[in-house]
Amino acid sequence: MAFEHNISFITTRIVNITYGTSGTGFFMQYTIDDKEKIGFMLLISNAHVFGKINSEIEFEINLKKNNESPNFDKRIKIDNIFVGSKRYYRHHDMDVDLACTLLPNKY
Repeated sequence: MAFEHNISFITTRIVNITYGTSGTGFFMQYTIDDKEKIGFMLLISNAHVFGKINSEIEFEINLKKNNESPNFDKRIKIDNIFVGSKRYYRHHDMDVDLACTLLPNKY
């Protein structure tokens, strides 16, 4: 698959409903145990995009066509995601505007 197709599946526009702001983020799967298939999905972005704890965010995921290219006409909207204190991690250096949130298992 071409790079320009791959990038459309790992990046997303994040909308912060609470603060009315938006930005770009990307997905990263973190695997703890390959054999047991244990891991989780992270959404990584600038900390200011996520806002403060308990901010509500939403984003969309592109679907694939049969030929594996992105189908920009059909997306899955993920909403009602709250940046919670137990799932939100900001870079330890407050001068670095980087954070991630764990996505719920239902997605």
